Amino acid sequence: MGRSIFEGLKVADFTGAIAGPLATRLLAAEGATVVKVECHKYPEPVRNAVPYKDEIPGIDRSVQFAFYNFSKYSITLDMNKPLGQEIGKRLVKWADVLIENMAPGSMVRWGLDYESCRQLKPDIIYLSSSSLGRAGPLSSYAAWGYHHGPLAGFLISLVGLIDSRVGMPLLIPIP
Repeated sequence: MGRSIFEGLKVADFTGAIAGPLATRLLAAEGATVVKVECHKYPEPVRNAVPYKDEIPGIDRSVQFAFYNFSKYSITLDMNKPLGQEIGKRLVKWADVLIENMAPGSMVRWGLDYESCRQLKPDIIYLSSSSLGRAGPLSSYAAWGYHHGPLAGFLISLVGLIDSRVGMPLLIPIP
């Protein structure tokens, strides 16, 4: 069997939920070495998603989590602590690619935004995914996949009225 297409590629995975872990899962499945970063205090939310192996709940028993994160290495870091940030920066220096979909402002607070990472590793490839954008009226909100349908207007019958100020479904009352 020949080499995998991404063999030798090193990926720092600062993603959670589904979209980010799926992207890094595909890289890992094709030979990349992926290191997933989680925080012990705030585990990946999909770790608690059903179904569970043998229908027994537990943080390491989610079938969805296993599906989106197989073939990856994993490390837990408290990125709000200096030591966690230092190890995170060492991971950036090791990596060829950093992929993140953290809540808005997280990577900046940790000193791992694109410009900071370029200072650590000038040729880093940096993929940043934000549910509601990096600028604009909703950019400060964190969002999950199920928010996207209503925001795109697909579930308008379930959501309600359009907020004319932003041209999107009204999800929360705006005074």
